[in-house]
Amino acid sequence: MNENKSKNIPQVILAPLTGKAVPLSEVPDSVFSEKVLGDGVAIIPADGKIVSPVDGEISTVAETRYLL
Repeated sequence: MNENKSKNIPQVILAPLTGKAVPLSEVPDSVFSEKVLGDGVAIIPADGKIVSPVDGEISTVAETRYLL
C-alpha cells in the first residue's frame, strides 16, 4: 500500500508546460474527445515548449504532432 496515500499527504505535480486547459471535447481527435482513454483535459501550449519532469527520451511522435 502506498504510504503517502494512507497518511493522506498532498502530492505536488509540476506542470510540464504552460498554456490553456480545455475540455477533451474540444480536441479534434475522437479518441480523446469521446473520452475513449478516460476523462481529462487538453492543454493548448502557450510558448511551444514542453519539458519533462524526468530524465528520458521521446521515442514516438504522432503524425499529427500533438501526441507524444
